[in-house]
Amino acid sequence: MPRNIPPTPDYSGYGSGAESSVWEALQALPDDAVVISQYRVLDNRGVLREADFVVLIPDVGVGVVEVKGGLVWTIDGEWISRDGRGVDHSIKDPMWQAQKAGFTIRDFVVGQGVRWPSWLPVVVLPATTLPRGFAPADSERKEWIDGLNDLAARLSAAIYTGDPPDVDELVEVLETRLPKPSARQKAALDAKRADLITRDQYAILRAVRTNDRILVTGGPGTGKTWLALEHARQETLRGAKVALLCYNRGLAVHLRRRASEWPEDERPALIATLHEVALDWTGTEVPDDADSEFWDALPAKLQAAAEEIEDRFDLVIVDESQDFREQWWPAVQSLLVDPETGPLVAFGDEDQELYGRGVLGLPALEVTLDENIRNTVQIAELLQKVTGDPQRCRGATGPEPMFLPCAQDDVLATADQAVLALLAGDQYRPGDIAVLTTHRRHPEHQRRRAELGPTGFADSLVGTDDVAYSTVKGFKGLERAAVVLAVNGFHDDDDPENLLRVGMSRACHQLVVVGMGKA
Repeated sequence: MPRNIPPTPDYSGYGSGAESSVWEALQALPDDAVVISQYRVLDNRGVLREADFVVLIPDVGVGVVEVKGGLVWTIDGEWISRDGRGVDHSIKDPMWQAQKAGFTIRDFVVGQGVRWPSWLPVVVLPATTLPRGFAPADSERKEWIDGLNDLAARLSAAIYTGDPPDVDELVEVLETRLPKPSARQKAALDAKRADLITRDQYAILRAVRTNDRILVTGGPGTGKTWLALEHARQETLRGAKVALLCYNRGLAVHLRRRASEWPEDERPALIATLHEVALDWTGTEVPDDADSEFWDALPAKLQAAAEEIEDRFDLVIVDESQDFREQWWPAVQSLLVDPETGPLVAFGDEDQELYGRGVLGLPALEVTLDENIRNTVQIAELLQKVTGDPQRCRGATGPEPMFLPCAQDDVLATADQAVLALLAGDQYRPGDIAVLTTHRRHPEHQRRRAELGPTGFADSLVGTDDVAYSTVKGFKGLERAAVVLAVNGFHDDDDPENLLRVGMSRACHQLVVVGMGKA
């Protein structure tokens, strides 16, 4: 059995089954061989390259291995993989990936003053049978291996070069001198991984989509917003006229921006807050002195106006449904072609309810998401301690949450110092960071809101290169790689534990909690 680095790679994520099966097959390599899994290295442009495996065998050679699962084929230079559900995906040229990773590793090793021997890029296709004589153009000194039978022996034979590597020296430089990806790059990779895992969860909705009323519940980090968007996209592709609603302006901006990246025929007909729809359909102007009574009355006006509108929606999807008051749901239903029985899907979490409202005041089939995907393991474990609710976590590993206790009068100043620390050394960029307050707004929050107005301020929370400043309530449904949670008090009607839970869960990678005690 070879030496494995790491000893037990993490193959729990979406799409990792092929890599796991290859790793198991490589355990038949000799004891003096070394298998480095999931090896990441920065190229000279700062781009992160990853090799699924780097295999080093004394007296034999070095192989840099790219694994592609599913049924793989190429047509006119385009590479395609069909997954276990029969869905085709466009993929990068796997040999190009193996070569890029290998050349980057070679350049790094040579740059450390260590000799890099002759090596071979290898593509392993565990579930594909290649035609006899398969040899793409420019395939000299490259190896394609299909299936898993005798993989260790076939790989050993393939990477023999007659230029034996100094395995111990190479392992030393690869294992101990590796330039670490920045926190920002690690967070970006983790976010992509989370998207892949969340995509796998969509199978749950496919199984129940024939039901007219569905309530999808789940704790923080379970991917509800991603699933709401994906459901809107899939049903739009099927020809439905879809409305995707939420409560917070900032979340509506985020949803619209995500959808704008799709082809036009995949975008829902409407993405908006319920109150934006009400203002539009009723032709109501917002008075300068608009108070809570004005906003609370809008849904009822929308319901009345909807009766006169013929061009309504085949499906309504609501994200963060716990933010909707019970009396608003008739207005939501009124947007449907058939308000009584038309399909309505709501995504929510009663434990993230911050406004004294419910989740869905209608009978519905309930689907529960119980895996935290969006937060790191460390943040997920902290959330469990805060709430006492056990939750499985499939997120990546990350840095430990940081706590900066201080007097309440010093919370905002300490939060500003925390932002500077996160920016130091290019750990994160400003657009990766959010500062969230539990009570009064940060002065920068106040300045931006006064300067930009409510709509412009909501735009500033999403997709900008600046640090975001918001209250916890105003940032619901959104996330940043790093969050500085400034605990500067609570309103009388707040549930402190719930507010902390929501605020902490906005961080995907690094959480800094400021306050919570004296310095």
